This record gives sequence, C-alpha cells and structure tokens, in this order.
Amino acid sequence: MPAALGDELQCGDVCEALVSEQNAVLNGRLLDLVKTRSAKVLIRQVLQRGDNGAAMGRLRFEQGLEKHLRTRKLHADTAWIQQLVMRACAARGYHTPDAFYRAVGRNEIAIDQVAALIIDELLVPRLDLQAIPEAVCLLYTSRCV
Repeated sequence: MPAALGDELQCGDVCEALVSEQNAVLNGRLLDLVKTRSAKVLIRQVLQRGDNGAAMGRLRFEQGLEKHLRTRKLHADTAWIQQLVMRACAARGYHTPDAFYRAVGRNEIAIDQVAALIIDELLVPRLDLQAIPEAVCLLYTSRCV
C-alpha cells in the first residue's frame, strides 16, 4: 500500500523511495524523516554521487544564506561572499567547495551556523593590525597615554 512522504512506518515495514526521471534529485531532507542508521547511510551515499550532490547542496546553502541576508537587510558583493564561503570551507576542513556543498546537501552542516559566521564577517570589519603603518600606531597610542 503506498504511503505519503512522512508517514510513520511500523516495525518490519519495507520502504522503497520511487523517484521520477524528471525529478531525479534526492532531497537531503529525507534524512530528517528516516530513523534508522542504515537508511541514513543509504540516503547519504546517494546524495554524494557525482556533481548532483554538490549542486543541490550549493543551491540549498545559497537559498539559506540569501534568506538570512534578506532578513537582516544586508547586501554584499558575490565575490566577497564566495571568499567568506571559502574561509568557512577551510575552517571546517573541507579541501574543496564541492566537498563542503555535498556536506550541506547531506544535512551534515547547519546552514544557519555558517550563515551567521558569514554575516558576522560582513557586519564587523576586521582590522589587520600588521598592515597599519607603525607611525599611525605610535600616534594613536601617544594620544591614549
């Protein structure tokens, strides 16, 4: 008997996920619906295959980040945001953006947390104290003393 997505299965029920040719993208939100470790492993394996997983993760991440930016009424240059995403990838140990986006697609990374870090970088300017000439530092410190 067919069940709707989200229907709870009973012990011993067997489930088969049917995907049409036109909509062949497996949604990472299925991970939230399944309970068993083996089902999660199988879904993650499908999500990792090829560029599809990276493309889906990138789309989800960009939509989530855009939502956060819109909520805070922030606008930023796309190139600057890409730089911040690359920093987030490196900070989390991902060697390539695709690996990071695949992890987003598998729901292994909380988009909200990464978006908050990126927004913090946009809102709080970071000063590179090493780049400030020594004369300026001396002038500033002499006024403070």
